[in-house]
Amino acid sequence: MNTEIGKIEKCWIGHGGYQDAQFGACFILSTTGGSVADFYGCWQSRSEGASWTEEDWNTTKARTMTKIMETMREAKVKDFADLKNKPIEATFEGGRLMSWRILTEVL
Repeated sequence: MNTEIGKIEKCWIGHGGYQDAQFGACFILSTTGGSVADFYGCWQSRSEGASWTEEDWNTTKARTMTKIMETMREAKVKDFADLKNKPIEATFEGGRLMSWRILTEVL
């Protein structure tokens, strides 16, 4: 595993994730090694034949909102768009993004 310092290059709330069929927070993270995308969210809709329940879907929506609120709190912003250019630390394993966090130490 290696860590890289960078920033949030772009972020938005909207469609993204798997085939843009999900809704949530999209991030483009710029680090010393290049740029990588991250997304956290949930499916936009739930069909009656889905293998997951309405309760599962509601839980995922709540987790998404909690993650957005935590990220904004850590970055000390009140508007999601203000996350742009905030410093981050990203952890990679074999070139794959494993996690990232706001560098609260430098804010």
